[in-house]
Amino acid sequence: MTISDELKAQIDSQYREFRDRLLLLADRYINDALRKRCEPEDILQDTIATALAKPEYFTSHPEVPPFFKWRTLLFHTISDTERAHLQCRKRNADCEIPFSQVFGNSTPNTDLLDRLQKSVSNPRSKIEQLERAELLMRSIAGLSDEEQHVITLRQFDRCTAPECAELLGMTLKQVNACHIRALRHLRKALADCSGFQM
Repeated sequence: MTISDELKAQIDSQYREFRDRLLLLADRYINDALRKRCEPEDILQDTIATALAKPEYFTSHPEVPPFFKWRTLLFHTISDTERAHLQCRKRNADCEIPFSQVFGNSTPNTDLLDRLQKSVSNPRSKIEQLERAELLMRSIAGLSDEEQHVITLRQFDRCTAPECAELLGMTLKQVNACHIRALRHLRKALADCSGFQM
């Protein structure tokens, strides 16, 4: 499919508008093992290439805010890249040595210990985490589309209320009211479950 100049300009304009936010998300959600093979900037380059290869994605479903289309495309790109680098190839990313160690420029990194400590869990706690995550996702799915968008941006992507308003084309007052309403619905849906504090 050939892409029209107008649609290409629209995609380019949206990418420039959302680039910094997408870079923050890529940096936050890239697997540590994958980070040994590529940078968040590489993920963004693949995301824009995918966007230009699938222009119909941006013209379909006009009710979905453009940022959410880009966000979804970014997460698909991260998943595809993880699959290509970590699952399909028969090399262990944990055995790779970073350049900083090869050239002697490494420094002690205390948050490495934090990451290792957070990754240690027993099977029971892992099952409980999965059950809570499933319940939370079902509860979020029960919200209106607008509430889902606001909760996703505020709670998961750590956007400020003004950033949400800008990304969703809403006023600050609408975003705040929607956020409070969504949290109220989630509290009610999750009230009977232990381990949830909001």
